[in-house]
Amino acid sequence: MSIRTEIAIAVKNHLDVGVNAGLFGNDVVTLRAYVPIRDLQSQTHTYMTVIGRSFEPAPAARGYHQREVGIDVAVQKKIAASPGSESYINEIDDMGDVVEAVINHFEDKPLSDIPQLKCSAVSNNPIYVYEALRDAGMFVSVVRLTYVAHVRSEA
Repeated sequence: MSIRTEIAIAVKNHLDVGVNAGLFGNDVVTLRAYVPIRDLQSQTHTYMTVIGRSFEPAPAARGYHQREVGIDVAVQKKIAASPGSESYINEIDDMGDVVEAVINHFEDKPLSDIPQLKCSAVSNNPIYVYEALRDAGMFVSVVRLTYVAHVRSEA
């Protein structure tokens, strides 16, 4: 199994630990995929989709290769309230809290399945996809995680 796949699976499993601990609220579904869900019109769950984003090899110490692996966590939910209403604003605020909880769950912490591997960088810019909210009433935010792995060179 490639290091990219191994880390993506470990990120998804680490999200599951947070879901089971109630860190992200109720009705959260996690999955690993290659593209986020596009149609949430009839869904009431919050979806967290783990997607491999990038892979960059780099030189490291003798006998090892350094691999920088980027993973995206797409946080998505259909906003049920009417645009402009107080409930609508509150739902979006709540989803912002979920995204912040995801960031806190990974930032500078080891993965449950690979404890020797810590997230070296986290970003969330933009904080949500404006067009998805405006056009489809879907909150979409992407948390970008970066891991640096050291892999033993094959002789």
